[in-house]
Amino acid sequence: MLEYAPDSIWIPNCIPWHGLEKINRNDSKIIIGHAPTNRFYKGTKYFLEAMDQLKKKYPNVECLLIENKPHKEAMQLLQTCDIVVDSVDVLGWYGVLTNEVQQMGIPCCTWIKHGLEPYLEEPSGIVNVTKDNLKQRLEELILDENLRGNLGINGKKYVEKVHNNKVICEKILSVYDRII
Repeated sequence: MLEYAPDSIWIPNCIPWHGLEKINRNDSKIIIGHAPTNRFYKGTKYFLEAMDQLKKKYPNVECLLIENKPHKEAMQLLQTCDIVVDSVDVLGWYGVLTNEVQQMGIPCCTWIKHGLEPYLEEPSGIVNVTKDNLKQRLEELILDENLRGNLGINGKKYVEKVHNNKVICEKILSVYDRII
Protein backbone atom coordinates (compact mmCIF):
# COMPACT_ATOMS: atom_id res chain seq x y z
CA MET A 1 0.00 0.00 0.00
CA LEU A 2 2.87 2.39 0.75
CA GLU A 3 3.81 2.62 -2.92
CA TYR A 4 0.24 3.62 -3.82
CA ALA A 5 -0.29 5.96 -0.86
CA PRO A 6 3.05 7.71 -0.31
CA ASP A 7 1.64 9.93 2.47
CA SER A 8 0.48 6.92 4.45
CA ILE A 9 2.13 5.74 7.63
CA TRP A 10 3.39 2.20 8.04
CA ILE A 11 2.36 0.57 11.28
CA PRO A 12 4.15 -2.76 11.81
CA ASN A 13 2.28 -5.91 12.80
CA CYS A 14 2.16 -6.65 16.51
CA ILE A 15 3.92 -9.96 16.85
CA PRO A 16 3.30 -11.94 20.04
CA TRP A 17 6.53 -13.06 21.69
CA HIS A 18 6.56 -16.86 21.48
CA GLY A 19 9.75 -17.41 23.49
CA LEU A 20 11.10 -20.10 21.17
CA GLU A 21 14.82 -20.34 20.42
CA LYS A 22 16.75 -21.94 17.61
CA ILE A 23 17.76 -25.48 18.49
CA ASN A 24 21.52 -25.95 18.24
CA ARG A 25 21.81 -29.45 16.85
CA ASN A 26 25.61 -29.85 17.18
CA ASP A 27 26.00 -31.44 13.76
CA SER A 28 27.46 -30.37 10.43
CA LYS A 29 24.09 -30.11 8.67
CA ILE A 30 22.77 -26.80 7.43
CA ILE A 31 18.99 -26.97 7.31
CA ILE A 32 17.25 -24.42 5.11
CA GLY A 33 13.54 -24.18 5.79
CA HIS A 34 10.59 -22.82 3.86
CA ALA A 35 7.01 -22.80 5.17
CA PRO A 36 4.73 -21.49 2.42
CA THR A 37 1.07 -20.85 3.04
CA ASN A 38 0.73 -20.47 -0.73
CA ARG A 39 3.45 -21.80 -3.04
CA PHE A 40 2.80 -19.19 -5.74
CA TYR A 41 2.90 -16.16 -3.48
CA LYS A 42 5.92 -17.43 -1.56
CA GLY A 43 7.93 -18.34 -4.70
CA THR A 44 8.36 -21.96 -3.64
CA LYS A 45 9.27 -22.95 -7.19
CA TYR A 46 12.40 -20.77 -7.02
CA PHE A 47 13.25 -22.00 -3.53
CA LEU A 48 13.11 -25.65 -4.65
CA GLU A 49 15.19 -24.93 -7.77
CA ALA A 50 17.89 -23.22 -5.70
CA MET A 51 17.85 -25.99 -3.11
CA ASP A 52 18.27 -28.71 -5.76
CA GLN A 53 21.43 -27.00 -6.99
CA LEU A 54 22.80 -26.26 -3.52
CA LYS A 55 22.24 -29.81 -2.22
CA LYS A 56 24.31 -31.16 -5.14
CA LYS A 57 27.18 -28.80 -4.34
CA TYR A 58 26.98 -29.02 -0.53
CA PRO A 59 26.10 -32.53 0.75
CA ASN A 60 25.57 -31.19 4.30
CA VAL A 61 22.72 -28.91 3.16
CA GLU A 62 19.19 -30.13 3.73
CA CYS A 63 15.88 -28.71 2.53
CA LEU A 64 12.99 -28.61 4.99
CA LEU A 65 9.69 -27.82 3.26
CA ILE A 66 7.00 -27.28 5.89
CA GLU A 67 3.44 -27.45 4.59
CA ASN A 68 0.01 -28.37 5.93
CA LYS A 69 1.18 -28.56 9.54
CA PRO A 70 -0.45 -27.11 12.65
CA HIS A 71 1.25 -23.88 13.72
CA LYS A 72 2.84 -25.41 16.82
CA GLU A 73 4.38 -28.24 14.80
CA ALA A 74 5.60 -25.83 12.11
CA MET A 75 7.27 -23.70 14.79
CA GLN A 76 9.01 -26.76 16.25
CA LEU A 77 10.33 -27.70 12.81
CA LEU A 78 11.48 -24.13 12.13
CA GLN A 79 13.48 -24.17 15.37
CA THR A 80 15.77 -26.77 13.79
CA CYS A 81 16.60 -24.54 10.80
CA ASP A 82 19.81 -22.61 10.27
CA ILE A 83 18.27 -20.40 7.56
CA VAL A 84 14.64 -19.79 6.55
CA VAL A 85 13.32 -18.53 3.24
CA ASP A 86 9.99 -16.71 3.55
CA SER A 87 8.95 -15.15 0.24
CA VAL A 88 10.93 -14.91 -2.97
CA ASP A 89 9.00 -13.43 -5.83
CA VAL A 90 5.53 -11.93 -5.60
CA LEU A 91 4.84 -10.06 -2.37
CA GLY A 92 7.85 -7.77 -1.93
CA TRP A 93 7.71 -7.44 1.86
CA TYR A 94 8.17 -9.67 4.87
CA GLY A 95 5.45 -11.41 6.79
CA VAL A 96 4.76 -13.01 10.12
CA LEU A 97 6.93 -16.04 9.33
CA THR A 98 9.96 -13.76 9.01
CA ASN A 99 9.22 -12.26 12.43
CA GLU A 100 8.63 -15.64 14.02
CA VAL A 101 12.01 -16.99 12.93
CA GLN A 102 13.70 -13.67 13.77
CA GLN A 103 12.50 -14.17 17.34
CA MET A 104 14.30 -17.53 17.31
CA GLY A 105 17.55 -15.90 16.14
CA ILE A 106 17.40 -17.49 12.69
CA PRO A 107 18.30 -15.45 9.59
CA CYS A 108 15.44 -15.11 7.14
CA CYS A 109 15.53 -14.49 3.41
CA THR A 110 12.68 -12.63 1.76
CA TRP A 111 12.21 -10.22 -1.11
CA ILE A 112 11.88 -6.55 -0.17
CA LYS A 113 10.55 -4.66 -3.16
CA HIS A 114 12.62 -1.75 -4.46
CA GLY A 115 11.28 1.46 -2.96
CA LEU A 116 10.22 -0.19 0.28
CA GLU A 117 13.76 -0.62 1.64
CA PRO A 118 13.59 2.72 3.53
CA TYR A 119 10.83 1.26 5.71
CA LEU A 120 13.15 -1.55 6.79
CA GLU A 121 15.26 -0.33 9.70
CA GLU A 122 18.76 -1.71 9.52
CA PRO A 123 20.22 -3.89 10.74
CA SER A 124 17.11 -6.03 10.34
CA GLY A 125 18.64 -9.47 10.03
CA ILE A 126 16.60 -9.92 6.86
CA VAL A 127 18.43 -11.03 3.73
CA ASN A 128 16.82 -9.36 0.72
CA VAL A 129 16.58 -11.98 -2.03
CA THR A 130 15.08 -12.25 -5.48
CA LYS A 131 14.39 -15.31 -7.60
CA ASP A 132 17.55 -14.40 -9.55
CA ASN A 133 19.95 -14.17 -6.58
CA LEU A 134 18.41 -16.62 -4.11
CA LYS A 135 20.94 -19.40 -4.77
CA GLN A 136 23.88 -16.99 -4.46
CA ARG A 137 22.59 -15.41 -1.24
CA LEU A 138 21.87 -18.82 0.30
CA GLU A 139 25.36 -19.97 -0.67
CA GLU A 140 26.84 -16.95 1.14
CA LEU A 141 24.89 -17.95 4.25
CA ILE A 142 25.84 -21.62 3.94
CA LEU A 143 29.53 -20.73 3.81
CA ASP A 144 29.57 -18.13 6.58
CA GLU A 145 28.44 -19.30 10.01
CA ASN A 146 29.39 -15.93 11.56
CA LEU A 147 27.17 -14.13 9.06
CA ARG A 148 24.27 -16.41 9.98
CA GLY A 149 24.89 -15.75 13.66
CA ASN A 150 25.08 -11.97 13.24
CA LEU A 151 21.94 -11.89 11.11
CA GLY A 152 20.16 -13.98 13.73
CA ILE A 153 21.15 -11.58 16.51
CA ASN A 154 20.17 -8.53 14.44
CA GLY A 155 16.85 -10.10 13.46
CA LYS A 156 15.95 -10.79 17.06
CA LYS A 157 16.77 -7.19 18.05
CA TYR A 158 14.80 -5.89 15.05
CA VAL A 159 11.61 -7.75 15.87
CA GLU A 160 11.92 -6.76 19.57
CA LYS A 161 12.27 -3.10 18.55
CA VAL A 162 10.00 -2.72 15.52
CA HIS A 163 7.25 -5.24 16.28
CA ASN A 164 7.08 -4.48 20.00
CA ASN A 165 3.46 -4.12 21.11
CA LYS A 166 4.17 -1.11 23.34
CA VAL A 167 6.05 0.76 20.61
CA ILE A 168 3.30 0.04 18.08
CA CYS A 169 0.57 1.22 20.44
CA GLU A 170 2.48 4.46 21.05
CA LYS A 171 2.83 4.94 17.29
CA ILE A 172 -0.89 4.40 16.75
CA LEU A 173 -1.76 6.82 19.56
CA SER A 174 0.51 9.49 18.05
CA VAL A 175 -1.24 9.06 14.68
CA TYR A 176 -4.64 9.41 16.38
CA ASP A 177 -3.45 12.51 18.26
CA ARG A 178 -2.42 14.15 14.97
CA ILE A 179 -5.71 13.49 13.20
CA ILE A 180 -8.09 14.24 16.06
